[in-house]
Amino acid sequence: WARPIPTEALQPGSVIMRVNQEEGVPKSLQRAVILILMHSEAGTMGVVLNNLLGPPDTARVFPFADEIKAIADMSPETWLYDGGLAQVKSLTLLHQQKDASSARCSNVSTRLFDLFANICHVSQEEPTFVETVKALQHSESCPHATRIFSGHMVWQPGALEAELAAGKWFPAMISPALMFSETGGELLWNEVWGLLKVWYEQHMGPKEVERALNADVREKAEELSTRRRRGPQ
Repeated sequence: WARPIPTEALQPGSVIMRVNQEEGVPKSLQRAVILILMHSEAGTMGVVLNNLLGPPDTARVFPFADEIKAIADMSPETWLYDGGLAQVKSLTLLHQQKDASSARCSNVSTRLFDLFANICHVSQEEPTFVETVKALQHSESCPHATRIFSGHMVWQPGALEAELAAGKWFPAMISPALMFSETGGELLWNEVWGLLKVWYEQHMGPKEVERALNADVREKAEELSTRRRRGPQ
């Protein structure tokens, strides 16, 4: 599933989708679906979900090659992704457990999403990173539940809000199944956008869908926010 959210509802666990294809945008971001991991007055950090590189490469995951290889051996669907333009040699792990009470997840990962309590993430800079990697080697996780990102995206305070206001990104919520989807590149973007269109059809009525989907993205978000505040007419 996927559904749009107003800009003010953006929080860790939500995503932003690139919709403005102006010149100068790196190819890796032209159809990016970015999962927000941190969002506060101090700024925003996230990882690109749909820039799949393939199986973990020793050079990219050094100096944790042996540990990550062990995770990949246990779960063959452990993939490495290009997470973004910042700190390209820094790793971030995204991991899904069977439930929120899983001790291996909640005890070693310093952050959990409020929205999806069974999904954990930890970056290489955090002191619990090594402990997390070791725990994942023996974790009873869901199938396809580990994603490794090389690099990430960073926005300074207020920068992402300005880009959202300019219509460069579309904020949304997506299901964990999509977060951990094996669909890469533009296919994931198309899948999420298609589900958003279905949401609009169900909640706005067929006569309004075409106008809403063809409007400026900022106007769509503002219209949606207004409708939700007013409630049924």
